[in-house]
Amino acid sequence: MQNRTGLEFDPQQVASFLEKIARDRDRTLQEIEAGKAARIAEIRAGAFAECRNIHRKASAQSRQSQQQMNERYSAVVKARLRRRRWRLMTETQQRLAEAIWLRMIEAWNDGDGQWRWCRYWITAARRASVAAPLQIRLGKGGSADVCDKVKAVMQDYPAQCEVLVDSGDEPGVVVRWPDHLLDGSLRSQYPLIRERALERVAQLIYAHRREQRR
Repeated sequence: MQNRTGLEFDPQQVASFLEKIARDRDRTLQEIEAGKAARIAEIRAGAFAECRNIHRKASAQSRQSQQQMNERYSAVVKARLRRRRWRLMTETQQRLAEAIWLRMIEAWNDGDGQWRWCRYWITAARRASVAAPLQIRLGKGGSADVCDKVKAVMQDYPAQCEVLVDSGDEPGVVVRWPDHLLDGSLRSQYPLIRERALERVAQLIYAHRREQRR
């Protein structure tokens, strides 16, 4: 009978042992692969998130830059429009002022217009003079027919009244009585008429702009 040592073992046990080692190895490799895949997925997710973050920041910066450009452009356009509006307003006022003066001259050179002008001023003079002696002078361009009409109207004036045409005077009519002068010359009345006309035009422009905003 042979003696058995502690080093002797069953070959079937060796096979089982090797199979266990193989299974452990495969399981470890699977765990490594799984960990690697998870890490790769994590890295990719982080990279995608970083890309999105960079893109978001770039988009925000782009929008902010675009907004700033739009605001600067809008400010430039508004400034240009204000300058243009001011220039047009100034030119319009100048043309209007010239047109008013030309219209006053045309009205004075027209018989009916001259008569209406003179009649207004001599009516005002009769009220203000309190029957003091009057001198009525029609200026440059004064019509003889209008002068005769003034004389006819003043025939019932209770005091002395002299009516004449003086081509050396400004167009229009001037009425004098002791210590008083009623200046109805076109030149003296032009500023007031011009300002009233410009105020009226400004009101019309304001009303038009307000209507456009509705």
